[in-house]
Amino acid sequence: MDVLVIVPPGAYAHDLGTTLVDARSDLVDAADHEVRDALVERLPTVVIHSRPLSDDVLAAWSSACQPKPAISVYIDARLAESATLSDPDGWSSYAGTNAGVHSLVVAGRDHPVSRALSVAERLFQRLRLGMPPTEAIAEQPALPSPTPNGKRPRQVLLVGLGIVNLVTARFLSRAGFAVTVLEGGPDPRADRSWTQYGCSRGGGNARMFTLTEADDYHDKALASPPVNDLFRRPISERGWLLCHPRPSEDSWIRDFERVPGWLAYAFNGDIFSFNKRSAALWEEWLQSDPALFQGAGLRHDILRLYSDPTYLSHAIRRHASIGAIREVYTSQEVRREFPALRDAAGAALTGAIGVQGFTVQIHDFMALLLDQIAGDGVDLQFETPVTGLDRDRRGRVAGVVTSTGEFWHADDYVFSPGTTGWDLARGSELEHKVHGILGGWVRLPNMVPRLHNSLKLTYTGHYAEDANVTVAETPTGESELIVGSGYGYVGLDARRLRTEQLEVLLDAIVDTVKAYFPRALEAAGECAVRSTFQYCVRPWTASNLGIFHGEDAVAGVAVWTGGHNTGGFAQAPAVAEAVISSLRGQPHPMHWAYSPGRLDAVLSAPPRRSMFRAINS
Repeated sequence: MDVLVIVPPGAYAHDLGTTLVDARSDLVDAADHEVRDALVERLPTVVIHSRPLSDDVLAAWSSACQPKPAISVYIDARLAESATLSDPDGWSSYAGTNAGVHSLVVAGRDHPVSRALSVAERLFQRLRLGMPPTEAIAEQPALPSPTPNGKRPRQVLLVGLGIVNLVTARFLSRAGFAVTVLEGGPDPRADRSWTQYGCSRGGGNARMFTLTEADDYHDKALASPPVNDLFRRPISERGWLLCHPRPSEDSWIRDFERVPGWLAYAFNGDIFSFNKRSAALWEEWLQSDPALFQGAGLRHDILRLYSDPTYLSHAIRRHASIGAIREVYTSQEVRREFPALRDAAGAALTGAIGVQGFTVQIHDFMALLLDQIAGDGVDLQFETPVTGLDRDRRGRVAGVVTSTGEFWHADDYVFSPGTTGWDLARGSELEHKVHGILGGWVRLPNMVPRLHNSLKLTYTGHYAEDANVTVAETPTGESELIVGSGYGYVGLDARRLRTEQLEVLLDAIVDTVKAYFPRALEAAGECAVRSTFQYCVRPWTASNLGIFHGEDAVAGVAVWTGGHNTGGFAQAPAVAEAVISSLRGQPHPMHWAYSPGRLDAVLSAPPRRSMFRAINS
């Protein structure tokens, strides 16, 4: 995506943040023919302008740009005070097509060039994939479309059974598809060692949903260059590095580092939009099947604690903007209303907000859901690793091959490989997109007076700055707290982790426990708490977006999902909905928002005019 910005000199220079954006303040007051000549010569994909552009200018630019899209974003200063636009954030609106140009309007306030870049990028991604410029999630009919012979439901083969594909299997089955699942690991209902399982079953027995899960972790600064150096520093230096990166991993780290603030802002908005959609789907599910969730230790409403008053103020504004806040508390009110936290260190607690959300014990939830979908007729095959794909001469997916040489085929396929199964995508644009980030867990008793709400902690400046605390029950019915925290990059092979840095991570988690639950740590004993340490390796992408990719299968489609960072559980219903849309040939916002080529499409240098025409001739 190549951008030309026509704004007054120096007005928004700090907003740009990428070499693919050129500023031409000299065109603000130039004659129309000068602007037209500049656009035709430069051929940007996007023009952001604070001056109106005539239809003649737009038409000449659009014609010269063909077959590339042409996107105009007008910064309207008249909307600076009171914007009434269609965007959920209240600062952008799609104005349709004019003279062959897709036109947007943004309000002239609060870093307008950055906001203009964000909305233009979203539109650009939809257009490059041939999708409508605006879209809504299609209403799902009760039953899927029949196969051509009209005599049987479509057969869908799922590869991988983390929580995302497990939820997808449930949604597909309930929608009338015939579902088979192949999972390389043991049955999650079996009492195997946690080290034999993947992320969902292998980590702590806790998952959380809030509207801000899977938060984008890039620096979102709009008034200064971003600093995305988390993967250059080990945990002992307050970074996230838990291995010695190889050259192939270094390219992934560089991709993470090159995301500018305005693009991180756009990515975060899309992540939160899927959280919001999942919230509605979770609520429907909670209402229709309460026993499933109650059996998995359901806890409603999350208390978010903050150690830094400035960050607390920012969090209040942020959560208020998405309608998540239930209540705001001072530190004194927290200690009074939640006596389990009365002994928290003063420096660790400056205030809190109660937000919409819930937690479950994920191992219990998976076991109950597996029983349920097996009863619905889903065919579950465990310890059946898929080692290869079979393709026809046209490159379409024709089936999968297991480690025993057995061949499986279906009409449609859904691959959710976690962190270790992406070799199946070798040679495609999915290769090396997903790397591993480790997170740790410890358990401790829930002392009297008990904590009843699960927590999110933001312990600013700490080695383990973010933590989730889930209120749960042990198999013997005793109340406990499961504390999950820490980020440690392990790249493409978690076996290469640096043990001394893993110890630093464990020390940091235990220190968090000491700051917020000193009585429980003393009662249990630090050695006993440390002995409960487990970790899981989450599938992450450099963009911090999930992955959603579709390709042709012989009799239908093959869909790839994954890389949801810290939000696989939270976004699982929205992923399932997007999968069903793909199988029915319907558009869904996740199809473009989580496209694996999104980051490269916006930040890589575009081809020159002659090259582009040769490629597309």
